Amino acid sequence: MNNFAIARDFEEGRTEFLREEYGPDCYTDDIGCAIIYDERGAIRELIDDEYAIKLKYDVDGGIEGYERVEL
Repeated sequence: MNNFAIARDFEEGRTEFLREEYGPDCYTDDIGCAIIYDERGAIRELIDDEYAIKLKYDVDGGIEGYERVEL
């Protein structure tokens, strides 16, 4: 099963990740703090300028990267 997070492009080419579903400070630049979704959950939560990313894991189970995907 794939895991997804929600991201958006921020100023100066930075990417931010959704860490809380509501509130004034719901994004972070630390992917390790992002909310992890299955595909259905990610589709449900996308709004405005956000997009889904599929997480890639290393052999130890840590997040080693991600790729932008269309859901």
